[in-house]
Amino acid sequence: MNSSVSATKASSDFFSAEDVWARRFFNAASTTFEPMCRVVWCGYRIVAPFHKFDCRANTVQEVVLRFFYFFEAAALAIPAAVLALVSVPLRCIGWLLQRNGYTHVRGNLEVKEKIFAATSYRIRVMTFNIAAVPAGISYQVAGVPHWKARIGGIVKVIREADPDVLVVEEAYDTAVQEELVLQLKDRYPHFFLHLGVGAFGGLGPGGVFMATKGAVGHFSDHPFHNNPMTQCKSFGVLELLDKPEGRSFARFIGTHPSWREEEATQREEQWLQIRDYIGERNLQILLPTIIVADTNTERDREEGRELQTWMQPYYVLPAPTCWHKFPLEWKQDDRFKDFGPNRPRQVDNIMYVRDRDSRVKLVACNRIESYRDDCSTLSDDSRQPFDNKTAISDHHAVLAEIIFP
Repeated sequence: MNSSVSATKASSDFFSAEDVWARRFFNAASTTFEPMCRVVWCGYRIVAPFHKFDCRANTVQEVVLRFFYFFEAAALAIPAAVLALVSVPLRCIGWLLQRNGYTHVRGNLEVKEKIFAATSYRIRVMTFNIAAVPAGISYQVAGVPHWKARIGGIVKVIREADPDVLVVEEAYDTAVQEELVLQLKDRYPHFFLHLGVGAFGGLGPGGVFMATKGAVGHFSDHPFHNNPMTQCKSFGVLELLDKPEGRSFARFIGTHPSWREEEATQREEQWLQIRDYIGERNLQILLPTIIVADTNTERDREEGRELQTWMQPYYVLPAPTCWHKFPLEWKQDDRFKDFGPNRPRQVDNIMYVRDRDSRVKLVACNRIESYRDDCSTLSDDSRQPFDNKTAISDHHAVLAEIIFP
């Protein structure tokens, strides 16, 4: 379900009854699925490695707690399964109600859209993969605790970085998107939720969440053509106005392509779809374009170098943006067989799509640390390296400051 909103349309016109009802059904689906999330969380909590994640340091206490979690899961299993079945049609209805393939949510009404300077536009842009999968599944796929135990740290990072354009990846749980809105609505006038929710009601949603301080001239969401049946990854397109009812001056694309090593061909097709879209969109309105993403493409390997033929990565520092130590703390998973536990990765980035007009200038681009690693530079960080209990995510955030002509 592609969406398209006129680039001349005012930000205030985005709000619609469809957005309200889609959001209500998505939230109802999340609520009815929550008991099953709890059952799954208990299951992972029972088998979690001792002294890791949110386990008690005292082994005796931990063993006793695991008995309680077992009985809780057993008691909830049947009613949770029934409610989980109910959640599927609710999520499908939410998907059908989406007018343009996304849900637009306004922040607090007193939060005004930011007006950018008339001579040059200085924008702070942030990408942050927060590993917010439902229930305890975050243990297995990211090696970090439930997002509910980390949301305070996640929001603290975002608020301190204070980006004008925010792109969050792996916000798979509807509830985490609502929590981000709740805790950031005093700062952002516009949020775009539920990107990449497919025909199966979001069985495997794209998990991208976007927010902006500026007035919006255009927003659209575009599912990838090669999505599998159980997932709908996409790319969201945001075009900013310099002021309400003003002119568009920059385009930002938020996305999170397929991630497995063996999906390189599929990922290449997804990047080409984005490039083709930019070319077609520039025929309607020519704008400098920035891609904000967990690229799942190693910056300094062959696949990443191929992307750099048409994109300029702004994060070029040697410090990695994530490691595979965290999921391997959970178990030796075949999905990570190509990644040794000590292999750093350079996949999170903010990238400028090359064009003949190179007046866009990068002021700075740095990572914001979610945990201590071998490249950490924070002198006041008392955390142990690669500590699952204190990690905000298994990815570091990346923040760039850019000047547009």
